[in-house]
Amino acid sequence: MVNTIFGGFETTQSLEEVVRYTSSRIAIIKVGNTYIYSPMIRHNLQSKWVFNEHATQDYNLEPNAAEKMLIIEKDEQEVLFVSCTLQGNVTMKTYTMWV
Repeated sequence: MVNTIFGGFETTQSLEEVVRYTSSRIAIIKVGNTYIYSPMIRHNLQSKWVFNEHATQDYNLEPNAAEKMLIIEKDEQEVLFVSCTLQGNVTMKTYTMWV
């Protein structure tokens, strides 16, 4: 089961401005043209959330795993979007613990 839950917002601020402001408060990671924060993974419903060391790589999520992170990126129309994602084996309990 793969579910994806995300929320976020668009901004008219430049990528550089958002990155400068955000990185002065939290440790974001640059991955290509995208910035991420707190990439976490849970390998199954019983395991705890841990840092996802593979978040900067192209990989397939394990069938029972879930991952979450904050993402700062431009879309195809060059609109800057800041979002939080939760995807993978997501239950209502996982979701309510996330928000």
